[in-house]
Amino acid sequence: MTDDTAKDGLEDLTTRAANGDSKAQFQLASMYEKGEGVKQNVRTAADLYRQAAEARHVEAIMIFAKMLLLGKGVMQDPEEAVDWYRKAADHGNAEAQYNLGEMYRNGRVVKVDKDAAITWFKLAAEQNHLEAQVRLEQLKAGDDN
Repeated sequence: MTDDTAKDGLEDLTTRAANGDSKAQFQLASMYEKGEGVKQNVRTAADLYRQAAEARHVEAIMIFAKMLLLGKGVMQDPEEAVDWYRKAADHGNAEAQYNLGEMYRNGRVVKVDKDAAITWFKLAAEQNHLEAQVRLEQLKAGDDN
């Protein structure tokens, strides 16, 4: 790919992202996060992930939630991260369901709630999420470690 072709591709992607194309927002966010084809800028990546997440792009929701949880490219906001994980979980994302289960099991950001943890782990386990299956069995057996 020539430099001109790459530049044209980036301009097209940027235009599509600016016009609300969530796939383009996600792709561009990933590029900024990793510094691939653009100068690395985690804040710009977070902003683009948020835009894609607001358009219900589930993978963007997951990444943006983690960024909020860790304070990567955004001000750390664990409570908002939980809200975003819940949105992804409600869209059937097994990893988000597992993460919520862990949060309720550990009392991380939310109050410890074994029943809620079991509910989220069960949903993830039904999608063959191995770690959720293990946690679900542990909680049912009374082993909370």
